Amino acid sequence: MAKDKSDKAASGPKPAVPGLDGTFYMAYPIFSMCSDEHGLVITGGGGGGKEYGVLDFIQAHVYDEPTASFTTVSSIETGTKVCYDLTYCPAIDRFAAALTSECLILRFDATSLSLTCEARFIAEQSNPGQTVCNVVRYSPSGAELLTGGDDGVVRVWNLASSTTTPRLALDDHHKEIVDAEWAPSGERFVTCGRDRSVKIWSGDGSCTDTIIPEKVKAVAPLAKFARFVNDTCLIVASHGPRGPSWLTVYDVGSDGKAKEVKKSQISKAVICSMSISQDRARGVLGFVDSTRMIINLAPISMVFKNTSVVHEMPPGKAAFVLDKHVVCTASADYSVNIWNIKKPAKNHTLGCCWWMIFLFTLIAFFYYAYLYAVKEGHFGGVGRLDEL
Repeated sequence: MAKDKSDKAASGPKPAVPGLDGTFYMAYPIFSMCSDEHGLVITGGGGGGKEYGVLDFIQAHVYDEPTASFTTVSSIETGTKVCYDLTYCPAIDRFAAALTSECLILRFDATSLSLTCEARFIAEQSNPGQTVCNVVRYSPSGAELLTGGDDGVVRVWNLASSTTTPRLALDDHHKEIVDAEWAPSGERFVTCGRDRSVKIWSGDGSCTDTIIPEKVKAVAPLAKFARFVNDTCLIVASHGPRGPSWLTVYDVGSDGKAKEVKKSQISKAVICSMSISQDRARGVLGFVDSTRMIINLAPISMVFKNTSVVHEMPPGKAAFVLDKHVVCTASADYSVNIWNIKKPAKNHTLGCCWWMIFLFTLIAFFYYAYLYAVKEGHFGGVGRLDEL
């Protein structure tokens, strides 16, 4: 059972430590993150437990925009089980966590500022303890939970009736599940597999369409993320082995069939994170070269682009924190970064370049000044050659 412990406990992790330009450092590598978009951020990760020196935790943090503070308020120790995904459902005000082979239902109490585990069950039933649950998604109403992981089986759980037997167990993917999402109506959902396929499902578990991203110049893209903007508009993010990355818009008919509308290259780098706002108006994207983007979804257009290097490793998770203008990205380098698009980001790389230019200019100035002084005979009492 997950243990609920405060940060003040001796065995608890250290709270987030402030760094530069909205960066905060945890005591563990971060593999999962989500937000309620009202300033509450949940992170999860770890390094294998006490035996390996890095404990596994799920933590709750509160972001305050006026002071730009990011305060750790509660923690759940998860033993030797790492949290690989987190999701939030505003309809029931609950979080869910993918914890190795298990799934946890979490509740945050805003009065006591405590995060507690209300229920847990085995999500990866093919080989519990060996296979990992990579994806967990609430249905829009919060009545059902979709999970997927290493065994390639998509499972839909009715939380009110049973968490021992899924309502649906769909094994059409031939490799692990890497992403999933519900349509706003809850009448269909979409999944992405490591087999490069994107599958659209009806609520009864029928696969209505399978999308295989077409090769681009002999590059076979992997569909990494899929998000419904509305019930009839689907966006799929894909990338090549070393880039580039594309966004493809599909029109989904009433029969569940998808028709490609537009495909655009968005970066030369590999996309590694994608999240959309609760109203499905904006999306935030992260790439392995540390670039982060905020885009409008209907139609797709660039809003902001940030190329500042704030993580030492790729920003593997991203989420909107406040009103679609404050974004949080997280990385396995132990850091989270708060990006407020109302405040211009500082580029320390550029600043460093200017300092280097200034330094080299200064050195060159003194060097040529020295040569001129020698030529003029200001050293050693020796005059100019043309005066001898």
